[in-house]
Parts: sequence; structure tokens; C-alpha cells
Amino acid sequence: MDNVNSMFQHRFCYTQLSAGNVITIAYLVAVGVSLPLGVFVDTWGHRRLMAVVGIVVFLTAQLMMLAYPQCQGEEESGVIAVLVLQGIGYAFYATVLCATIPLVCKLSLLGTAFGLMEMFESFF
Repeated sequence: MDNVNSMFQHRFCYTQLSAGNVITIAYLVAVGVSLPLGVFVDTWGHRRLMAVVGIVVFLTAQLMMLAYPQCQGEEESGVIAVLVLQGIGYAFYATVLCATIPLVCKLSLLGTAFGLMEMFESFF
């Protein structure tokens, strides 16, 4: 998301300010979805299935962003739906994938596991 502001300006005809405002939608959706999703996952379980669902949602959002057409002089407001999906995908990542690390790692390696996860998250 570091270079998304520039992409929204060039590809979707947003101004710098409006691009910044629109980009926050993904984060706001993640904030709103994370708590109910976390409660649901803790209640229902099936973390593996939920992790796959989250990856599919996130991948779908990325493919939609890739396939979304270039603007023709006006702001493209339809791309907001893609940001909503991206926010839902990020909520899955935060509540499902990050929460499984303590379940699959030894307690003595937990800090290393979280460090590796954050390192790879920063690169990609």
C-alpha cells in the first residue's frame, strides 16, 4: 500500500488528497470487520478453512485491481469496491493467519516466528 497513492492518481484519476482519502477505506473496513471476524473464528473454529477464504478474498481483490480499467479523465469510484475487498482480506490476515502462529510454533520460537512473518510482510 506504500505506492498506492501514486497509482490512484495516475491510473484512476484521483487527486493526491482524494487518493489518500479513498485508500483509507481498506483500513477502515479492516478495523470494522476484524473484531466480529475474530469472534466468529474463535467461536466456530475451522482456522484452516478461514485462512483459505481470506487468501481467496485477498487474491480476488488483487486480481480485480489488476483488471480494473484505466480512467478516462474522471475519478473511478468503482475501485472503492476493490478496496473494501482488500480490507476484508487484510482483516482475515490479521485475525486468522497471525493468530495461528502461536498454535503451530514452539513457545521458545514464537518471537522468531513473528519476526519472520513481519519481515516477509514488509517485503511483499
